[in-house]
Amino acid sequence: MNYGNSSTIGVDKVWMRIDADGIDVNSIDLRSERWSGTPQAKNIEGAYMPVRDSFRFDEIGEGHLCGKVDLLRRSAEVQFNPTHFFGDYALTSDVSGAFHRAFDLMASIGLKIDLDACKVKRFDTARDAVLTESPSNYAAPLQMYLSAKRESTRLAYTDGLTIGNSSMQIGFYNRALHLSNKKVLHSLHTNTARNEIRCLSKGAKVWTPKYYGESVTDFLKLDADGLASAYRDQFKSLVSIADESARIGTPHAFEMASSVYDEMLYFKSIHGSHWQSHLFSAYGLSALTDKVGEIQLIDMIIDIDSHKTSKLTRHRLKKKHADMLTLERIRHTFAKRKPISYVDEYLQTFAA
Repeated sequence: MNYGNSSTIGVDKVWMRIDADGIDVNSIDLRSERWSGTPQAKNIEGAYMPVRDSFRFDEIGEGHLCGKVDLLRRSAEVQFNPTHFFGDYALTSDVSGAFHRAFDLMASIGLKIDLDACKVKRFDTARDAVLTESPSNYAAPLQMYLSAKRESTRLAYTDGLTIGNSSMQIGFYNRALHLSNKKVLHSLHTNTARNEIRCLSKGAKVWTPKYYGESVTDFLKLDADGLASAYRDQFKSLVSIADESARIGTPHAFEMASSVYDEMLYFKSIHGSHWQSHLFSAYGLSALTDKVGEIQLIDMIIDIDSHKTSKLTRHRLKKKHADMLTLERIRHTFAKRKPISYVDEYLQTFAA
């Protein structure tokens, strides 16, 4: 099935580091209420004296500009979110405009920087798109099927997930619900999802070549086409269909054959390593055995979770109300649609 992929790619979060001697400390009015500092004890001529050489500023302007300044090194770290610059929490592809808006906010508190000393250490891009269903319905299937190259981070949420490594991460979540929960007025469709490519500081040497360098002056040359190209390249280099899906016998091109097998996969996606106990609590071991036969049942469990088979007959029935509510929600969602089709739509929408 072909899904519509009309969406917006923009810059989401930026973290800059201004190297030593890159700021003009004489232009900063530290008496302003916008600056705060915590005194630290310093050894001055043999005596420890309270000295403030590090100052912070927070929530400056609509871009949530924040950061800290080291007066001794004349260096600084600055973070801002361009999503908030242009109204309605909408993504912007105007990278140069976003940076210059941040520079204006910095100037408003007396922070003047040398652009040649300024390097980008984190640069997040994102894509917003309206899906055919609530983005929350895509969370469990994506958790089942997606993996990241050199994966070291995996966080699963009711409404999304984060996967990746120390260099880059992908975050998917229900954007409309997120803003509504924060009591933020917005004009987004209720099925709006956000897919973020988070380029982290530890991996700057890996991802900055996509932007032709780490200097702010390099990023100021980035246009909408260049931003979209970098997003797509990073997405495709990071995301893959999980090896688990092939190992347990559910290749991408085929639907799951057994309803019991489907239920096992659903329970594993929800409960992780404890999926068997929750499955038996909901259905009962004897009922499952009667339905598919003991040999077939054990074969399916071996396919999905081989290291747990020795404990198969020792699980006790445990039924929790919250687990049953979650199960009913998943059943209702997947009764009309197979999990892999959610993954298909996600890939067609966010990777294209």
